[in-house]
Amino acid sequence: MAGRCVLDFFNAGTKSAMTSIKKNRSILQKIYVPRYIFALGNICSEFLNFLMSLIVMIAIMIATKSPFYFMSLFAVIPIATLFILITGVGLILAIVCTKFTDIEYLYKIFTSLLTYACAIFYPMSIVPQPVRGYMELNPIYGIIAQFREFIMFGRFPSQKIMITTFVFSIVIFSIGIILFRKYQDKLTLEL
Repeated sequence: MAGRCVLDFFNAGTKSAMTSIKKNRSILQKIYVPRYIFALGNICSEFLNFLMSLIVMIAIMIATKSPFYFMSLFAVIPIATLFILITGVGLILAIVCTKFTDIEYLYKIFTSLLTYACAIFYPMSIVPQPVRGYMELNPIYGIIAQFREFIMFGRFPSQKIMITTFVFSIVIFSIGIILFRKYQDKLTLEL
C-alpha cells in the first residue's frame, strides 16, 4: 500500500496538471492569471488526497499491528522529492498538452506501464539482473523504495538512491520551469 500511495499521487498529480491549462482556457482568455497557478493548484489538491491515503495506510498499520518506527518521520524526504518531481513533470505536460492534445491518451498508456515498472506488486528480487538494472533507473521506483524503507523497515535507504532521485527531480523541475516560462505567454493564443 505504501508504494501504491506514492504511485497514485504521481499519476493523479501529473494528469491533473497536464489538463489544467486546457480546462481553464476560458479564464485565461478573459483575464491575466499566472498560468502556473492552475497546474500547481491541481498538484496541491492531489497532495491533499495523498495525505488522506496516508491516514488510511496508518489506520491499516494500526489495525494489523504493524510496527511504527521513529525513522518513519523521515518519509518526508521522499515525499518532498516526489512533490518536486510531480511539479516539474506537470509543468512540462501542461505545455505539451496544449500543443498536442493526444498526449492525454498516450500518457494513460505510459502510466499503466509505469505501474508495472515500479515493482509495487512484486519484489524486485524476482526480476532478472539485466532488466533489474534498467528498472532501478526509474526515479519513481527509487522514491517508492525510499518511502518503503522509512515506513516499513524503519531504516535509512542508501544514499546513492536518495541523491540520484533528488537530483533527477531537481533537473526535471528546472526543465519544467524553463519550458513553462518560455511558452506560457503563447498558451492563450494556442487555446
